[in-house]
Amino acid sequence: MSTPRVVHFLAGAWGPWRIVEIRAVRGAAPRPAARLAMHEGPDPPPSDWALRAVTSHLRYTGRDEVAALAARQER
Repeated sequence: MSTPRVVHFLAGAWGPWRIVEIRAVRGAAPRPAARLAMHEGPDPPPSDWALRAVTSHLRYTGRDEVAALAARQER
């Protein structure tokens, strides 16, 4: 597998995805936002709030799941 990458999902007034609902599962819900964008790398642009993630090895994924993911992956 390649080196893990830092990924930020940024909420605000811009981005390709529209946020239709925000609901708290535990604790307080984040502030309302209209759009969501993804940024790869350590220095994301300003946003209302962000979810940070790191890519990982598929060690907990079964062979059938890996095949299904590969079939849906953007090229």
